[in-house]
Amino acid sequence: MTSEWQVFGWLNRNSTSHLTADVEQDIRRIRAAHLPESEKILILNSLMSLAHSLPDSLEKAELSATCGILCYSRGLVLDANRCLRDAQKIYSLLLDRHRQAILEWLLFLVFHGQGGYQTASYWSNQTFNNLWKQVKLWNQQRDPRREKWYQERVFEITSRLIVIPLYVYEYLFKFHGSRLSSSALIVRGQIHELIMDRNQNEMIRKMDLLQKITQNGQDSTETAEAYALCGTLQYQMGNIEEAIHLYRLALARYIPNSHEHTFVRWMLALSQLELPARRSQAVIQLEECIGCIHQLAEKADHQNEQTQHIWYDITAEGMRRAMKRVVARLP
Repeated sequence: MTSEWQVFGWLNRNSTSHLTADVEQDIRRIRAAHLPESEKILILNSLMSLAHSLPDSLEKAELSATCGILCYSRGLVLDANRCLRDAQKIYSLLLDRHRQAILEWLLFLVFHGQGGYQTASYWSNQTFNNLWKQVKLWNQQRDPRREKWYQERVFEITSRLIVIPLYVYEYLFKFHGSRLSSSALIVRGQIHELIMDRNQNEMIRKMDLLQKITQNGQDSTETAEAYALCGTLQYQMGNIEEAIHLYRLALARYIPNSHEHTFVRWMLALSQLELPARRSQAVIQLEECIGCIHQLAEKADHQNEQTQHIWYDITAEGMRRAMKRVVARLP
């Protein structure tokens, strides 16, 4: 996955820095190898205090963002989150969509690194949306160089997310909400809290309860959604065979080649890649899923659903790049 420093390096891609020479010197001192960590923390705390008092919004935002990334690199996650969020809010108010997207990408990386997958998914969606706005902007401005740069960033974040089942699972609801009943949604919420607490035994108990609740309903897609969630969580816990079993149960309840069916099938293939004996089958599944996404894009185009058409096209390209990367790493 793209590193936080690489993403941060794009902050001022389209303009110059707003930091003063003295602040930039302090930042260089924090990043210097020879300075004791205790002194670096003192300087960092001083910069965070300065950021709160600055009257210039762009300078305040850039310093907050810089402090956020410096905090994160030192494991100061709460401070990192606060500083990055402060910067994101300012850029959002200023309608600076480029820098806003960069801060949202950084927030995604922070929450992903801490296992906060629901919040990370939110920030990845925000990043995608604002990067895509830039693609459209520079297309309208007839600037193919900038349009291409933002388009590559959209493909990059898509191709990184698409190989992580916890994020792929969220794609099931791209164009509609959850099919779960009220009682099932309560259990799902409890499961997400247990993910943060890393309480696997209790999480497994709640997963069993979720499956029982949905099996009593009339809607087969509700049961499928529950199986897909449980399969994804089993994958996350390293129980690959159980994940494969649950994904297959989910697939049996979705319409073949539908949106949901395709993404559950993709998650099944990601699970199969973890098992040497099933890798050849997994690669075939990945290829066929990409074909299904192209078909969904064509269907959306014919129905004049241009937002869906574009999203499917981007997703198909992200899948293609991800598959190329995954296959290249296979032994």
